[in-house]
Amino acid sequence: MLYSAHQSIPGASKGFGTSTYNGKSFDESGAQPSDLSDAQRKFLTEDNVRHVLVTRVQSPKVAARWNNNAQALVEGIGHGILRSLIIPMRRISPSSL
Repeated sequence: MLYSAHQSIPGASKGFGTSTYNGKSFDESGAQPSDLSDAQRKFLTEDNVRHVLVTRVQSPKVAARWNNNAQALVEGIGHGILRSLIIPMRRISPSSL
């Protein structure tokens, strides 16, 4: 795959685009909004995806921290260039998750 499916940061706890963090929903996991989801870790480390399409972000600050976390992960596995395309369709708040 050349690029990821649409990504929300943080991932949804229910409904479309549901993500897990250490096997739990975002709400149950205690993860930070900028943490990588299980699926994001998988496609970055196992599938070598380097183009990530982000369509929903909690805030610009969270997006920047998420991007730094993703970049640090791929730098540690030998394919260290990550290209994130962040196109927020709408800004989401924690209460809407």
